[in-house]
Formats: sequence, structure tokens, C-alpha cells
Amino acid sequence: MNLLFHFIFVIVTIFILIKTIFYGLFEINTQNNKSGGIAVICFSIIVIIFTNIMVFLR
Repeated sequence: MNLLFHFIFVIVTIFILIKTIFYGLFEINTQNNKSGGIAVICFSIIVIIFTNIMVFLR
């Protein structure tokens, strides 16, 4: 059960990370907001890494 939860959690967080990276690229390309797009991408990567660390060390 615990292994299944970890697997599902990793898959969901990877999906969310991909969606936020595409949103950051959208901000950079179409809205000409480079600082906002880079901030969204960097912040989402940091959040995904730390949430996965906290879930796996629980």
C-alpha cells in the first residue's frame, strides 16, 4: 500500500511539474514575461522536489 501511494504521488507530481513548465514557457513566449515564466518554473521545481522529499522521508 505504501509503495503504491509513493508511485501514484510521483506520477501526479511529475504531471503537475510538466504542466507548470509549459505554463512558464507560455508566459515567456506569448506574454513576453520572462521573469515571471522563469520564476514559475524555478518555484515549481523547488516545490516538487521538497514535497517528494517530505513524502518519502515520512
